[in-house]
Amino acid sequence: MPGCHFYGGNSRHCLVPDDMLVIGSNANGVGALSGLNTDITFVVANGDVSADSIAGDIDINVTNGNIVLFDTYGDVDAFVTNGSISMGNLSFTDIISTNMQFSGRLGSGDGQISLHLTNGIITVTGR
Repeated sequence: MPGCHFYGGNSRHCLVPDDMLVIGSNANGVGALSGLNTDITFVVANGDVSADSIAGDIDINVTNGNIVLFDTYGDVDAFVTNGSISMGNLSFTDIISTNMQFSGRLGSGDGQISLHLTNGIITVTGR
């Protein structure tokens, strides 16, 4: 079932119509987004964010925590200040990679995926 889940001080589950922009923020806690056919922007100060099967532009910013993406395709730009970036079980094209940055195209490149992390690990993986 499509929707977004916020864990922390308040727990929320929301169903989102296709093509509706999702904007979320959380000071402390976990955000899990799944099965959305829309653009998302999500900001977390302290906690983890996971996104699974998102069809749309993705912009995730985390200060302290981790970012995990599953089965999501598009042009990926991932940046980490203190931590690492891991790509697994996926075939990228147009790759640019350093210790703190990864850029590449997954599939046809439909959608822009922007991941920014200060402290933690970014993981992008297929199943």
